[in-house]
Amino acid sequence: MERIIERLKEKYTLSQTIDSVKNIVKPRFMRLSLENAVEKFNRLPEEYRTDWSKLLMDVDKSRGVLSNLVKCLFGEYNGDMIGLYDLDMTLSEKKVTMIFANTKDKNQQRKFVELIQESLGSKYLVKIVNGDNK
Repeated sequence: MERIIERLKEKYTLSQTIDSVKNIVKPRFMRLSLENAVEKFNRLPEEYRTDWSKLLMDVDKSRGVLSNLVKCLFGEYNGDMIGLYDLDMTLSEKKVTMIFANTKDKNQQRKFVELIQESLGSKYLVKIVNGDNK
C-alpha cells in the first residue's frame, strides 16, 4: 500500500489530486449535543429508559420501542409521548445517515434494518452494511 501511495505522489501533484475529487459530495458533520440529557432521560416513560444494546438484543421483543425511537430521531413520530419529541435530529437536511447498531448477530441486524425501513416508509432508503456486503 505504501508503495502505491509513493508512486501516486510521484505521478500527481497535490493540487491535481485535490482537483480530481472536487465533484465528490462534501460531508457536513453534525455533533450530538447531550445538553440536559439526564433531565430528558428522567422524563422518558420507564420502558424507554434502557440502553440500545439491550433493545437490540432481540429486535422483535423491542419492536414498539425501537420503532418509536427511530421515528423520533428522523422527525416522523406523531404519537402522544411528549418526552420522545426531544429526540428529533432533523435540525438540518441529511442526505445520508449512518446508524451503528450493536446487535448480537447479523440476524438481529437484518431485523433492525427491516424495522427502520418499515418505521420510516418509502421516504427513506435503508441499506445494511456489514462484512457480507461487497
